[in-house]
Amino acid sequence: MIYLPIAIVAIAAFIWGLVTDATQPMTQHYLFWSINTIGLATVLLALFYLLPRLNDTPRKLLLVVGAFVAWRVSYFPFMVFSGHIASIVEWVMVQVPAVPVWIWPTFFLSVAGLNAFAVAAVWYLIQPRDWKIYAIVTVPATVALAISFMTLDDLKLLPDKPWDGSHSVPEVSLPLNNPYLPRIANEGYTVFQRIHLFAAGNTYATIPESPWARVVKGVLEAEFEGNPVAGSADRVQEHYKGYLSAHQFIGCRYDSTEKRCQVTAPFRRISNTRVPLRP
Repeated sequence: MIYLPIAIVAIAAFIWGLVTDATQPMTQHYLFWSINTIGLATVLLALFYLLPRLNDTPRKLLLVVGAFVAWRVSYFPFMVFSGHIASIVEWVMVQVPAVPVWIWPTFFLSVAGLNAFAVAAVWYLIQPRDWKIYAIVTVPATVALAISFMTLDDLKLLPDKPWDGSHSVPEVSLPLNNPYLPRIANEGYTVFQRIHLFAAGNTYATIPESPWARVVKGVLEAEFEGNPVAGSADRVQEHYKGYLSAHQFIGCRYDSTEKRCQVTAPFRRISNTRVPLRP
């Protein structure tokens, strides 16, 4: 039965997330291998379940190829969306004193669920369908393609890799203004980069003001301001930097007395305004 392997993957992802929350210091190597392992394991599990439900070899091959293409195309969007889901869950948990606050269990469960859904969608689409189904899928597929392949340099197997010594974790920075939407009409952007600006700009306002999420949001804003025209690979690296910078604030609450939750410097200065960590 499929329920047992699903339960095993879900429990493993949740426990892995709890361990990740408690890991100090966090490294990009750890996150890179965690995200890729969970994503690919889920893709393989979905294929194991769905392949026997196809009777002909050509469609089985099409499912395998389609599943890994979907995994690659959705790699960065799922990374972003999982962080967004984790931030919303954090915001809910922060409101309830008796509830523990976690980040990576939610993130990893989201990665697993989204990848399973993507493979299931491929399986569904390779069956004979009405053309309207394919027309509906075109919009989200185009957005995912645009976000994952903003420039020709992004046409490679993976948009990221384990860091070498050239990368560093930026200082804590807090959000000030939406940096994406005002630049959509600017020159120097490809069509795909403008789609990313539109998607990121509309997501910006929905990121909650919880401790971990707020630091991730601020670091992403600062990184974007420093490199406003970039490809998907650079944006993936910026998300790693945001996650790494904010890792120390996992478990913090607005009224926390812990020193690590009350870091007030250094902050990015804009117009000589210093923004406090706590809202």
